[in-house]
Amino acid sequence: MAKKSLRDRFEAIDDKADVSEEEEIWSNIRLMLVLSRISIVILTVLVSEVFEERFVAGLTLALWAPIVGIPLFFLVTALISIGDRAYRNQETVMEKADKRVKETVIDAH
Repeated sequence: MAKKSLRDRFEAIDDKADVSEEEEIWSNIRLMLVLSRISIVILTVLVSEVFEERFVAGLTLALWAPIVGIPLFFLVTALISIGDRAYRNQETVMEKADKRVKETVIDAH
């Protein structure tokens, strides 16, 4: 079997362009959530290292950063998981509906 050319690979990518609007919207939201999760980790570490001598409510900002950052990280992770699960369930429902429609059409003939 011959290797696929670069042109064939690009054409295969273009063939996947028939995604629904819901898929595009969720992929964009998911991307933003993943990027925000990465920035939360980076900012938590940076704030912990930079603001060791600043105090807020009796605690240093180095302590406040993980106190706020870790729950935020888990919240964003939970949102991603909930969204993936909801989207997956929506796909399953649509696939079942499509299957029922096809069965009905086949039985009608």
